[in-house]
Amino acid sequence: MYEIELLIHSWLKWIVLIAIFTNIYSIYQGYKTNKVFSKLDKIQSMITVALVHTQFIIGSALYYHSPITNAYLENSESLIEEKIIRFFSLEHSIMMLLAAILLTIGFSIAKRKEDSKEKFKYLLIFYTIALILILISIPWEIRPLFRF
Repeated sequence: MYEIELLIHSWLKWIVLIAIFTNIYSIYQGYKTNKVFSKLDKIQSMITVALVHTQFIIGSALYYHSPITNAYLENSESLIEEKIIRFFSLEHSIMMLLAAILLTIGFSIAKRKEDSKEKFKYLLIFYTIALILILISIPWEIRPLFRF
């Protein structure tokens, strides 16, 4: 089960990153050109949030099945100094949770705004901060780009 979850989580990250990058680009273009916030903009933002939530759910299941986090949970005091164990057991999980929360808050605030420029502004701020957290939290140097 762990290997399947890890494979899905590893590949889904690319779909999530593409969705966030394209959504931020679209949001930026809408903000810059004073475009009217359309139903397509709303759907694209909603899909981005849904993909991040799906990735987080898979990551949460992975967290509880991971031998790394299980070792940490059993002996956290002695393993807190181990960089890789600390990263996967604490840092990665907390930062990804914060990113998912920021995306959700940004989308929730934006959909309540009347003015299109305001919608784009809030989405741009929250989605960009979430993207930065995600990019910082991906274990680029530890994991291969594509896991088979």
